[in-house]
Amino acid sequence: MSHNSRCAFFNPHHIKGESCTKNSEGVQSHIIDMFTFHVDKTFFVAPYLANNHWTLIIICPSTERGYIIDPINREKDQHSYLLTSIIDEAFGFPFLWEMVKCKQQKNGWECGFMIIKHMHEFVNSIQHDFPIKLWNEKGFLPQKQIDKLILDLTPQFISRVFPTGITKQLPTCLEATICKKCNLFFHNLL
Repeated sequence: MSHNSRCAFFNPHHIKGESCTKNSEGVQSHIIDMFTFHVDKTFFVAPYLANNHWTLIIICPSTERGYIIDPINREKDQHSYLLTSIIDEAFGFPFLWEMVKCKQQKNGWECGFMIIKHMHEFVNSIQHDFPIKLWNEKGFLPQKQIDKLILDLTPQFISRVFPTGITKQLPTCLEATICKKCNLFFHNLL
């Protein structure tokens, strides 16, 4: 994460669609707790899973604006996401919501990878010129870009999540391979 990051993250488990449906008060409480704890942050990043689909929601309470980055956004608006109304309720005012133009997923499984890509881009680059700089992308995210994302981010993830002693015990990657039959990425490990 950028050393001068202005971002805080909502816990995806606490804000997922099922929680919004069954425990909206608990979701509101998590939102307010995160905002209270991170008063020094400008942006609150919410990886939101609902109906087996990942969407990224970014809010900026100081400007009362929210941004929805959805890799399947055909004919959707803020009312398509239960979390947006819960955010409005938690803060006590309606945010001005914007559907961000982003690459769309081609199949039914890429949304999680695409949301990781968007979070990474936002935290490491876009936040510093936001909202002047947005994604404003068209088309689909090619499989090769998803594979590159995995190759680029996996070492960073492992080094940050696992203590130094553990990473020495992890298998070593010999090479990355694309399966000829299904065109999916996998690693050959020692």
